[in-house]
Amino acid sequence: MTRRSQYAVSSANSMIAALNQFLSFLELEKLKLKQFRVQRADIERKHHCPDRNRRQPDHKLW
Repeated sequence: MTRRSQYAVSSANSMIAALNQFLSFLELEKLKLKQFRVQRADIERKHHCPDRNRRQPDHKLW
């Protein structure tokens, strides 16, 4: 049985990076985790605007 994650891959990678920095501080490099790989096509598909040929802005200006 598989369980869906509640975090986005980029969020999980940020948490792993923080944990890896902490493990380095404790001099426990052997316990470091590898980050998830994200394909470029997945990122572009997420931000692609179907009615225009450009990316959607991540935030509104006004």
